[in-house]
Amino acid sequence: MMRNSQEWDRLPSDIRNVIASFQDQVPVKIGELAKYFGLEVKISTLDVGISGMIFPSGNLYKILINKHEPSY
Repeated sequence: MMRNSQEWDRLPSDIRNVIASFQDQVPVKIGELAKYFGLEVKISTLDVGISGMIFPSGNLYKILINKHEPSY
């Protein structure tokens, strides 16, 4: 039997429900999920070996995804 992570279990149920609703579709629309939570997602050129990064940007957080990273 698969167990949830401790981090997942600590989330409020309303947040878990929102995330679960995005998981109903494959592939998961990560950009839309991030936008729902007020995160900005950008495709960018990053150094070799860096798939992505998350950092504060003003009052929000920004996610950069390396456009040269292979998709699996």
